[in-house]
Amino acid sequence: MPSTEFEVENCPSCGNIYRKTTWSMCQDCKLEMEHELSKCTEFLRRNRQTTLRELSDKTGVTEVKIVKYIKDFKLFIIDTPNVFYPCDLCNGDIRKGNLCIACRSKINTDIDKMNTQEIQDKEKLRKDNQISYKISDRLKKN
Repeated sequence: MPSTEFEVENCPSCGNIYRKTTWSMCQDCKLEMEHELSKCTEFLRRNRQTTLRELSDKTGVTEVKIVKYIKDFKLFIIDTPNVFYPCDLCNGDIRKGNLCIACRSKINTDIDKMNTQEIQDKEKLRKDNQISYKISDRLKKN
């Protein structure tokens, strides 16, 4: 008698066990997410000047979930100029991505400084190795 096995996982949202599919959540949480997304999308269509807090208050969807939906490209705010969410580093207002322009610039500057320092350190090490007296050099002279 053939055995039928299913891959199962625990739902990251509710913890229930579910049969693994293309969605990384159980059917109940998927339906809840779709319901929340449709409430948010409909509210944004009718109220283009809303803010994140108003959207959350009027739909009952938490700000954290709304931001996650925006970052996951499930909820689009391109036509709603007053919806902002916090930068992951400084909590400044942003409309896309995880970091504001200032934080991205600072990180890029820091990376450039680190790369420059690494190049300088390698060059110094190379010069130090050339200057140092090596036994093999002494043996070659004799």
